[in-house]
Amino acid sequence: MKPTFAWLKIIIVLVVFVLLIGIFLPSLGAARRLAPAHEYNIYVGAGMHAADEADQARSRRPMSAGAYGIESAGIGVAMGRAYASDAPASAAPPASLKAGDVVQAMEEQSQQDPAAERQVIYTGRLIIAVADVQAAIAFVRAQAESMGGHMQSLQGEGITVRVPAQRFDSVIDRIEDLGELRHKSINAQDVTREFQDTEIQLRTARTSYDRLITLLEQAEKTEDVIAIEKELRRLKTEIDRIETRRRYLKDQVALATLTVTFNAKVPQQPTEKPIPIRWLSELAFELLNPQAPPPMNDIFRAGVTFDLPENFVRHYQEGYVTMAMAPGEVGLKVIRHNNYDEGPLEFWLSLVRDTLIDRHGVPVGEPMTEHLNGRWWGKSSTEVAVLEGTKTVAAEPHGYIVGIIAADRHVYTYEAWGPEAALATHRDAIIESMMTLRAR
Repeated sequence: MKPTFAWLKIIIVLVVFVLLIGIFLPSLGAARRLAPAHEYNIYVGAGMHAADEADQARSRRPMSAGAYGIESAGIGVAMGRAYASDAPASAAPPASLKAGDVVQAMEEQSQQDPAAERQVIYTGRLIIAVADVQAAIAFVRAQAESMGGHMQSLQGEGITVRVPAQRFDSVIDRIEDLGELRHKSINAQDVTREFQDTEIQLRTARTSYDRLITLLEQAEKTEDVIAIEKELRRLKTEIDRIETRRRYLKDQVALATLTVTFNAKVPQQPTEKPIPIRWLSELAFELLNPQAPPPMNDIFRAGVTFDLPENFVRHYQEGYVTMAMAPGEVGLKVIRHNNYDEGPLEFWLSLVRDTLIDRHGVPVGEPMTEHLNGRWWGKSSTEVAVLEGTKTVAAEPHGYIVGIIAADRHVYTYEAWGPEAALATHRDAIIESMMTLRAR
């Protein structure tokens, strides 16, 4: 009988186990049927990063309402009741946007043709030496408008324009022909990834906003309504911010930005030192500072020997500096400088020309060379290099002429300036006067 009793206990245990399974199995099934209701919670916030979205998709764990800023504990229950009901299929809420949807959208973006979808912001800067700044500015503005662009800003001797990106190179080529190009910089900023991220964030935020509207219509408790409305306000602010950024990126990509400055100094590196030759920085001083009073003395001391041009009279001569003037506000200045290590004419000519254009903004053309007619000493002093240019000063075009003569011991600068028309009447006499300088 003992063995029979043992088997009986085993049979009783099995029966109890089967009964327990029968009791709890329906509950588990009901729980599984209710589980999809949680999927209607908000899974992806508008500000969530792509890496967080990918982790969420892999883990298959729905985000809680609290993670989206909804602090009401009852809202999850309310949503569960709403979506677990036996409502008809047509009344069911839309499937929620999961993190996998965001990752898939990013993959679709990356699989598209990179060359066709590349989003690039182009900016450029030109510095050009020209004779007439106002005419050059008007030309740049007209070119931009003819290409479908517009002027963005006007500042002093420069202008900033926006032109369609596909015509950026064409506009630059035309503007470069205005004068002598002294500086050019073009920058291309690839914003493709940021543009794609912005599109995804906006789409995600809008989907979340629409889902919250649906939840608001189905909410029953006051605290749920308050929580959803608070989140809707936050989402609306986020959507506005993303849309503003997207519009900015689209505008910057569609229209390139070009800044053109005329007769300006070339941007210098912070560590660059000025040229250690003082008189170079004083070139064209009287042209650029017409309000500065001219020096005068009653007794002329040591000066440079040369024949004054016709209709010019001296008003200052001392320390190997001679200054003269002619009717029509035309001025003249001749100075003798030390020629360090017998520098050749080509060396001094290059320094003078670069200084005038880059540092003083005086656009001078290519040099003209003439032979001296006066007495001279030294193998390097037979030629004078002449540079000529024009610059707008006080809203009036002015002319400028400078001659450079290099002898063994000294280098000479012969400058003349004045209103363009007045200087033109004395030009030939000034050039002839340069030829008479006694260099040594």
